[in-house]
Amino acid sequence: MRKVLFYLTLLGILGTTVFGMSAYEVMEKAKGKEAAEFQYSRQKMILVDKKNRKRVREFIGYSKKIDGENKSESCFKFIAPAEVKGTSMLMWDYDVNNKEDITWLSLPGIKKGAPRQISSSRNDKNASFMGSDFTLDDLGELELQKDNFNFVNSKESIIDGKECYIIESIPKQLNKYEIYSKRIFWIRKDNMVIAKVEYYDRDNKLFKVLTTKNLRSKEGGSSINKSGKYWYIKDMAMKNVQTGHSTYIFLLEINYPKQMDKKLFLPSTFYRK
Repeated sequence: MRKVLFYLTLLGILGTTVFGMSAYEVMEKAKGKEAAEFQYSRQKMILVDKKNRKRVREFIGYSKKIDGENKSESCFKFIAPAEVKGTSMLMWDYDVNNKEDITWLSLPGIKKGAPRQISSSRNDKNASFMGSDFTLDDLGELELQKDNFNFVNSKESIIDGKECYIIESIPKQLNKYEIYSKRIFWIRKDNMVIAKVEYYDRDNKLFKVLTTKNLRSKEGGSSINKSGKYWYIKDMAMKNVQTGHSTYIFLLEINYPKQMDKKLFLPSTFYRK
């Protein structure tokens, strides 16, 4: 990975608008690419430490977007290997300033899997997700109301041959629970899909880098963005540049059904479905 100093010598703020579109509007379009009302997926996650030792996880995911409420609901269920099978998680994400996200975690064998609520105002939201380099906060959808956005000028604007917008995202309130002082997004200009993200720690040092590969599109069912066609990423990698640990996620299956069982998204029932 390139050193953070290299990027700091290249990056310079351009401002909030380019060619009549603001940085916030670009991020809105990138977020809109996720806007399937219902989504099912099956994914493989490979954890690799700095000595190249590997651990493999497989999970399924369900998600639902609630139009008009700036809310999304997601459920993850681990199906392999045996030591994590049955672990389930439910997340309610709100893209509004005055409403906190809520997460519930269910572990097999503990009070018949009864879920524990994880407060978004505690360190739990920044804990590792199942030993990976993703936090619970990373797994939630983009929450545009909570950050300020600016375009960045860089010579590194091309990813895999595709021209990108580069946008700096800074929390409006850097409270004690925030672990990132900023994030820098590379958004492809041809389809508004996220190609890369850099995460910086509270000392403004490069912390993690997310890269995406193998972009595909697929027709779907009910749609909030009304297009019925969705872009999705088959492969992604999160690299912790400070520890040398990496997480790779490979999409094995994806579908956009027209309906889903509402019990998948209720705290009292998600872990039983």
